Amino acid sequence: MSFYEDLSAYEYTPVDVPMKNIGWLAPPHPFPTGDSPGWLVSALLLLAEDLECVMRGVHDCAYCEVESPVRFRSGPGGRVVSVGTGEIRVEGQDGRRYAAPSLVVHYVAAHRYRPPQDFIDAVDTARGRFAHVELPGGTSSDRRDIE
Repeated sequence: MSFYEDLSAYEYTPVDVPMKNIGWLAPPHPFPTGDSPGWLVSALLLLAEDLECVMRGVHDCAYCEVESPVRFRSGPGGRVVSVGTGEIRVEGQDGRRYAAPSLVVHYVAAHRYRPPQDFIDAVDTARGRFAHVELPGGTSSDRRDIE
């Protein structure tokens, strides 16, 4: 997968609206790690059920040997969600837009990748669309600061 620095201008595919890159990780580039809100993985999985910019191939995780596509159980009934084929796109309350490869779910869950707070806030805003779904891991007030 291509590497793009967090919060750099999105250039992976042509878009009509400016967006910022999030979670385009690749060795040997280091990435920030730490605790994320307990609800973040669940919210990202719900967003991953409706991917954008879906491609034909599957991106593998370059940090471990997990089988691709990476699969998670999500939501009521334990639906299976596959990641590694498209993008999660969200818009923050301030109108900024973010694009992340769907593997960002795996990076947060398995490798403790800590996305920028602006992206976490945008996911928090987007999860309002899923108010009817109870997310495990707490509420938006459960944020923890990290070094």
